[in-house]
Amino acid sequence: MPSVTLFLTRNPPHEFVYESNDELHVKAVNSRGAPSVIGQGVAADFNNDDDRIKQFYMNDKQRRTFEIAEQKAQLARQPKFIQPTAQRERRSGRWGLLGMLVGPEVYAASFADLPTAGASSFEKVGIAVMRGAFGLPVEPADTVQRTFPFQGRTLQIRCADEPVVAPLTVFRSMERHRGQKGTGGFVALPKSALPYDFKAETGNTVVKKLRSEPLGRCLRVTHRSACEHSLSHLQEAILIHPAPSIAWLTGCISVRPIGDDAQYDDKLPNPSSDCFEKIFTATKTWGADHARLFVLP
Repeated sequence: MPSVTLFLTRNPPHEFVYESNDELHVKAVNSRGAPSVIGQGVAADFNNDDDRIKQFYMNDKQRRTFEIAEQKAQLARQPKFIQPTAQRERRSGRWGLLGMLVGPEVYAASFADLPTAGASSFEKVGIAVMRGAFGLPVEPADTVQRTFPFQGRTLQIRCADEPVVAPLTVFRSMERHRGQKGTGGFVALPKSALPYDFKAETGNTVVKKLRSEPLGRCLRVTHRSACEHSLSHLQEAILIHPAPSIAWLTGCISVRPIGDDAQYDDKLPNPSSDCFEKIFTATKTWGADHARLFVLP
């Protein structure tokens, strides 16, 4: 029976911010490190400049205080530091890519070269033991390698020698990123050589709050997910579901069309619901209510 396999990558890093006044009013840190407004509905890269990101999360008065303190510190040749007292209500998110393949059982996935099928190594033996412990099919000796274009990158998989039922489909993923104050981070699934197991679910009380998903349909990570990390109780609550904006996510994953960074009204139809419908339907139709998710670099 065909399997449904999902592939999530958060590279290249792409962070954006959602304002609390229900506008996707996105600001960025440009290549010179200075805050800049780049327009409504346009996502932004932050270049991992923590000082400037913290400054961005301040309100206008705090930012002016920061700049004055920065100038004084430079004159005094002292380290730059200011402790913000209050923060503007903003939600940090990050874009990524999520691909879906319907077809053979996938045993390994990477954007780099995979070990050849049947290779003998401690890593492969260890992964085989873990797969068996978590109830996943153990990789046979006659697997094959296949490659797929993945938005400018090449996805390489090692899988059973069976036909692909539906070609690789790639969506844009959306997750929470930094905390409300521009520091810390939200719960997320870490990278893992083994896939996370997700089960299709209907009637989820949290997801039913979405007017665009009144049936409460979602994919929920299961307790028997085979990964290199022990899942926390917060990670065990991670779902894949539609979301009109980042305000509807706390640690879950949503999908939408490639290149779409707009916010939507919480009603049907909307592009996020349409993309999620494809994943949910494939999981119910081909995956016996299960899909496996590889989180890749």
